[in-house]
Amino acid sequence: MTAQHTDRTTPALATLASSDDTLIAVERTGDGPPVVVISGGLNQRVMFGKLVELLSPKFTVFNYDRRGRGDSGDSDADDYTMDLEIDDLATVLGSIGEPAFVFGNCTGGILAMHAAARGVPMRKLALYEPPYSVGGGKAPAPADYLERLKALIAAGRREEAIVMFQKEAVGNGDGFVERMRNHPAWPVIEGLAHTLVYERVIVGDGSVPADVVRKVDVPTLMMEGGDSPEWQRLACAELLSLLPRAEHLVLEGHSHMFPQAVGAPLLEKFFLA
Repeated sequence: MTAQHTDRTTPALATLASSDDTLIAVERTGDGPPVVVISGGLNQRVMFGKLVELLSPKFTVFNYDRRGRGDSGDSDADDYTMDLEIDDLATVLGSIGEPAFVFGNCTGGILAMHAAARGVPMRKLALYEPPYSVGGGKAPAPADYLERLKALIAAGRREEAIVMFQKEAVGNGDGFVERMRNHPAWPVIEGLAHTLVYERVIVGDGSVPADVVRKVDVPTLMMEGGDSPEWQRLACAELLSLLPRAEHLVLEGHSHMFPQAVGAPLLEKFFLA
């Protein structure tokens, strides 16, 4: 582990070598019980700056860039497996020296559940809308979606890849895509387009892996947005029916984008209870 700072009261960036020697960048902020933050699709660690700011007075927050994002290294896309990202998370957790609280947003929550099911030590686990698809009128992505996505990325057609993801994998319409294009973070999002291949591997066909979820024997908080689409809320309901030790919170007035200012005190309350 190579650290750039040692003062625990200010952000400290370190790199950890994962199981395949890919370097994972981890930023540590604050002081107190450890919390690991795992971002979701088209996210990197800087996008959770507000959450880190709000949690760091009570916790030591370990906010890391998943592979292929931000300051972390990457593997060859053809060699990618979900196991690599589970190993990345296990590496981050193992570096802390004690079991940590874990917050997984979107596909970060899927990675966290798989790690917990394999016995990676965690004190508690909080999830926000793992993006499985269980009915609710959402059509599955076409069978050739992943191959077409890989082809667009290989051709450098990143914007087209993101548009295809939003329309075919998530089910968003033209209006949402246009607002996304006009968002100030669009250049960063476009730079993360290649990780959509990884997201598809993690989600698979969208079905909930019941055998995995039943093995998540750690206190778990399942959060969802009250305004999220029906398919997402049905997925959360199925997960709740399978998780052995789960609590449930609905964040009214919010949808799939995790509201960091609202969520931070809820995480604090759950972790410290």
